[in-house]
Amino acid sequence: MKFKFLPLFMSVFVLWSCSQDDTQIEPEESLTVYRDKEIVDDKLYFSSRESLDDFINEKSESEFQKAANSFRKKGFKPLAPMFTEDEAQKKTEFLQKKKERLLKKSDLYTSKNHENAEVDVDDELIMDPRFAALLNEGREIIVGDTIYVYTQKGLFYSDLSHESNLRDYLAKKNKASLEKREEIIDVCGTGEVEPYVFQHSDCDGGGGGGGGGTPPAPSYDDFPLDIKRSLGVCVVDDTSLWQQVFGQAETCHDYFADDRRAKVKFWNQNYFIFSSIGAQVKHQKKNFFIWDSSDATDYIEMGLTNVSFKYNFPTAVYGEIFRNISSGVIITWKGKTYTADGRVINGYPLQASNLPFDVQDNDAISVYLFNEDINIIDEQQANNIIRDAARNFISTYGSSLETPISNTSDDLGIHGVIIDPLSNGATFTIVGQIIRQQNASSITKIFDFNVLVGFNLKLSGGSYSVGPKGDAMVYNSGASVEYESVMATSYTDVTLDMYGVVRRNGDEYRGRRVISENLE
Repeated sequence: MKFKFLPLFMSVFVLWSCSQDDTQIEPEESLTVYRDKEIVDDKLYFSSRESLDDFINEKSESEFQKAANSFRKKGFKPLAPMFTEDEAQKKTEFLQKKKERLLKKSDLYTSKNHENAEVDVDDELIMDPRFAALLNEGREIIVGDTIYVYTQKGLFYSDLSHESNLRDYLAKKNKASLEKREEIIDVCGTGEVEPYVFQHSDCDGGGGGGGGGTPPAPSYDDFPLDIKRSLGVCVVDDTSLWQQVFGQAETCHDYFADDRRAKVKFWNQNYFIFSSIGAQVKHQKKNFFIWDSSDATDYIEMGLTNVSFKYNFPTAVYGEIFRNISSGVIITWKGKTYTADGRVINGYPLQASNLPFDVQDNDAISVYLFNEDINIIDEQQANNIIRDAARNFISTYGSSLETPISNTSDDLGIHGVIIDPLSNGATFTIVGQIIRQQNASSITKIFDFNVLVGFNLKLSGGSYSVGPKGDAMVYNSGASVEYESVMATSYTDVTLDMYGVVRRNGDEYRGRRVISENLE
């Protein structure tokens, strides 16, 4: 029996979150008193970290694009707009203006300030497409009473009441950069760099841009699996200084011809108020020095052979949920929740909106394992634990469930998370997922993201029964914990083995495999 693991999504929610229609924002004549989400002096303003968290978390990809574009319709100029299919002309105009704009910028802002530099919609520094859509062209955003500015030398920020201090400081650094004078800026610095002006950069990660060249085209008589195996390899280098200011990043290219290419990128970046990990595959066509996305493809494919990462947060409280549940395992399938020994759980507490993660999917089996005894050595062990728990459940109880699961299914999706109270974290794994889209220009998969917020976790009691109509047994009486973070949480212990492929004209394949340094 073959299992395919599907991606895991985690979200940070808070009890005081409010659901709002972010697309209904009416202009005001005065912005002295800002509303929850507004455009202020060409920057987006979010009234709090929770407001930013709500805006990003509570939307599907299409909903987020619509909400982000509502700001653009009001005159906001985002760093990386999310153009719709009918905005081809606007996208062309944006790319032309971006090329002109970068030529006037200093090295503090860009490395593409020369005539031969190639540009596309993606920003060279901020890899996450959602966050890039919320920053203005100066990479600026206001959250609460703080203004944040992202540069090649890290993040600089100040209280809004001291914005002039921030502007003066950056102006000095920008002038020195334009004049090519030696100015020391500690890329890995964190703290107050001048009165009321602060710097932050995340140098725990690493990464590199670039990647290019064209390996010999694979034989068109080969099967696709052989073609994938022949892809050139890019390595996410943890020791590289390039883009190290915000974490790991790698961008690779493989060319069909001089004017067409496959672009594959991975990122694991912490922007202080927002952190994310994800990947993207694109097909692009070149017009002079501008690379525009193109859907003139047979298909685009992203393969997540092995992705594993850890998210740290207080986990001991989850013992209150799992204490009386068989084997410390909870399994969900088609809207129903079960113990590992096949009993239905009623009043499932993990449905609370304030959990820091959620891996449920109605079309996949989800496994939650609370681990107090096993020392997780590596991602393969984590994968095996989740896979075995799902296999045992399916083989024993799958045929008797309300919606039966076949133990011979070749494409059953399995989501998995192992919660470890000893290390205060959760390990997430993705193995063997393939995403393919026909006649597409890109595939984006954000494995997870989180926003700089604290959370107040409260868990309700519940019950499980022997079968759907059996006698209920009460478990746990509830628990609570408060957790306040000083910055968005970075994803650690990352293992990556993925690929991106573009096929054109029936038999032309281009792409790249991207791996983490520990797999090199």
